[in-house]
Amino acid sequence: MKRALILMALGACAPAYAGDLIFFEGFEAVLHPVSGSVIVNEIMSNPTAVADNVGEWFEVANVSAQTIDLGGCIVSNGSNQSTLPAHSLAPGNLAVVARSTSEIDNGGVVAFAAFTFGLSATGVLSLACDEHLIDETAWADESAGKSRSLDPARANALDNDDPANWCFATVPYNAVDNGSPGVTNEACPIIGGGGTPPGAGELSITEIMPDPAVLLDADAEWVELRSTAAGTRDLAGCVLSNGNTDSAAFPSVDIEPGNYALIGHTTNQVSNGGLTIDATFAFPLLNSNGTLAVKCADLVIDTINWVSSTAGRSVQRDPITPSTVCTAPVGVPEYTASNVGTPKADNAACQ
Repeated sequence: MKRALILMALGACAPAYAGDLIFFEGFEAVLHPVSGSVIVNEIMSNPTAVADNVGEWFEVANVSAQTIDLGGCIVSNGSNQSTLPAHSLAPGNLAVVARSTSEIDNGGVVAFAAFTFGLSATGVLSLACDEHLIDETAWADESAGKSRSLDPARANALDNDDPANWCFATVPYNAVDNGSPGVTNEACPIIGGGGTPPGAGELSITEIMPDPAVLLDADAEWVELRSTAAGTRDLAGCVLSNGNTDSAAFPSVDIEPGNYALIGHTTNQVSNGGLTIDATFAFPLLNSNGTLAVKCADLVIDTINWVSSTAGRSVQRDPITPSTVCTAPVGVPEYTASNVGTPKADNAACQ
């Protein structure tokens, strides 16, 4: 009777929030979640192993101290919705909802329920129970074959609203797709380290060497970044991307306004042409019809495209008209035998 009175008193109070929840020792009843007690924790909107209509999935996490039941709760993409069946979720546990509950069809994902709507590159996902919004998160882009994953250190209803606390998964759950359905997410790289990360337009890909002469491509390709920010920026956690593959996250590299950072395949100066490399990437650069982006916290900071290249000559942006991309012009010196370019130095004007 005493417990019933407590529940009646709680029911008369204002709606609960994650930081306001009080749970009583010995209270065994399984209840619906309240606002902030269950959060969206991971989203796969673009699988590659199987089609979207069977392979999309998302994961929710119980971040409260109370076992809850998801039965009758509604998930929605803002336009369409699906109702979840009964499912008990203990504190700290995860649950996956997929387009198909068949592991054979959905890419090997263990899911307790299915949803019927699609997930897109730009979208929103919400969970509501008893006509109350429990959690909602939105995203603005996706990466083929990679789930969008919330950093486990940020697993709460406030932090999962910030895109900076999400990253694309790097651990595979099947032969081609990355994610962690049903298990703890991997930690996201620390963007900006202890400093300020670059924002949109604060880095420029100013020069690349896609086809070094004499030296091996696997050793001597490189990419030059120039800071266009007003203050010092830290490249920690940023990556290079060729549209299909991302590099490993950069270490902490402070770059001053107008200064350069060099990203290469190896820090070995004997094999890379005598260059001082600040961070590394593994995928090859195309000699022609290539594209490259630098991203920080999944935000595209800058992109460069090139149509062709000449062996032993870098491809560069014009310093006056950055939209113009050309092969390093006549008069640019060799930085090492048989290779022409200006790594970590200002570019010459395109001719």
